[in-house]
Amino acid sequence: RSFAGKSSDAMCNVWKAEWPAVGPEHFVEVKKTTHLNGMPGKFKKLKFWLQAALVGCGAVVVATTEGSQDQDYVTKLQRFTIGDLAASLDTNRIWATLSAMLQYVLRETCSTGDGGEGAWMLRVTKAHGFGAPVRLGLQRGWSSSGNIEIEARIDAMFDDLLQAV
Repeated sequence: RSFAGKSSDAMCNVWKAEWPAVGPEHFVEVKKTTHLNGMPGKFKKLKFWLQAALVGCGAVVVATTEGSQDQDYVTKLQRFTIGDLAASLDTNRIWATLSAMLQYVLRETCSTGDGGEGAWMLRVTKAHGFGAPVRLGLQRGWSSSGNIEIEARIDAMFDDLLQAV
């Protein structure tokens, strides 16, 4: 299958093949970062674990660029199972915090009198530093700048894909 890009001569070909079905635990999350040292590395591992656990991946593969002159070249590749990453975390506390955040979203969106139907903007903010509080902001509607940013990112992604072909 092919589809056209922005310019008339840009095309992207896609190969389709039949593969046996496998569960998501056979998939890996792939990450690239500068390093996994100290408290920043511990926080990155927490984020990697949570993202992979939420989608049910079995492992995370992390490429680090520490020591690379321009931070573009990978100098080390590590594979962590979900269990490896969870071993140093208080996963019960993390799931409880996430549950409280989701309950807040449900409570706020359902308290509008109309069942919360329609667009909502959820902003998650966290100051730099390990242990800094995470704050949720929720407002009705989508900001037009947010939509433009998302569309620009999608356009850029397809442009990059087309240039790679």
